[in-house]
Amino acid sequence: AAVRAARSRLRRRGHDEELRWALKNVSFEVGEGECVGIIGPNGAGKSTLLKIISRLTLPTEGCVTVRGRIGSLLELGVGFTPELTGRENVFMAGVILGLTRAEVRARFDEIVDFSGVERFIDTPVKRYSNGMRLRLAFSTMSAIRPELLLVDEVLGVGDPEFQIRSRRRMTELIAGGRAASVVSHNPMDIHRLCDRYVHLENGEVFHVATIPPETRAKATKAAEEFEKNMREQMEARRQRRLAAGLDVPSPIPS
Repeated sequence: AAVRAARSRLRRRGHDEELRWALKNVSFEVGEGECVGIIGPNGAGKSTLLKIISRLTLPTEGCVTVRGRIGSLLELGVGFTPELTGRENVFMAGVILGLTRAEVRARFDEIVDFSGVERFIDTPVKRYSNGMRLRLAFSTMSAIRPELLLVDEVLGVGDPEFQIRSRRRMTELIAGGRAASVVSHNPMDIHRLCDRYVHLENGEVFHVATIPPETRAKATKAAEEFEKNMREQMEARRQRRLAAGLDVPSPIPS
């Protein structure tokens, strides 16, 4: 009886509540060589928007038009098959994005070198840590160089070394004419990488703004200072590990 009463209350509540849209009346363009940031509080619809653009979720109304290949990093290792090895997942991701196996093979060494998981590239991905999956996924998507790259909070995840590498790679891709859309709660990432941003609130566009050149310059300078400090700290840790006879990663190039 108690269960039936609870179900009845839930049914009544469901009928009485107003239909809520995850996104509504959202419209913007991302041009070639442009990076647009998506900001807003949790639950504003940022991740849902990127999933719709990447065609992982179909919109109830409206449409999305994309010219070219889409590379998306929306969740840790999304799109990777856990039972397959890192090597197999790299080739599968490349083929899904429209490359031939020969084209993936030509970029394979670059992907593995950037990811730093060469010792485990023939290990099933299910045995990878979150950081390893993230490194390999970002390295694969960015090396394939899709015309549009979608990134959801990935730049703020992982160890400092990966954060430095991934931000540099994003800057290189955008400078090379690729388009990108980045979701981040980090103002420095938005100001450094993006030409403008779309602010979502409750699934709707609250504000759209262009980031002034002086703001981008300040963010870039602050990021470079941060990266310099992190490199110094990582080099100090590297030297301590060397002195202890432990394996150490290669230093990040300045």
